[in-house]
Amino acid sequence: MNVHDQRLLEILVQRNREAARLLDSIDSPEARACARQLERALDDLVIRNEAMPFLRASI
Repeated sequence: MNVHDQRLLEILVQRNREAARLLDSIDSPEARACARQLERALDDLVIRNEAMPFLRASI
């Protein structure tokens, strides 16, 4: 992943974490559940992105 793509990914994750915080602030169990799912998906995305160079090297 080049530097530009990395920066775009960082912005995407940051903005979506902000959206998750807003969802979590809504007084609704469904909104909070959605916020938790979004946070988990973002965590998975970040972990996969960090692991990608190691996966490519092992091929």
